[in-house]
Amino acid sequence: MVNGRVPLPFLDRGQTSQMSSGVNTKEDCPMVTYEALFTYTLVIIGIINLILQIKKK
Repeated sequence: MVNGRVPLPFLDRGQTSQMSSGVNTKEDCPMVTYEALFTYTLVIIGIINLILQIKKK
């Protein structure tokens, strides 16, 4: 935590001021990596499997 806020992992400190200025260019958009996408997909699959196992009982 920095000053009571959790830092965002995909933003550099220099980009945060550009993002809050209201200027929306392609360079300001954070990119999602394949590693992060794969990790989130595994989490979603795990949650679905957990729900299906609970419903089987």
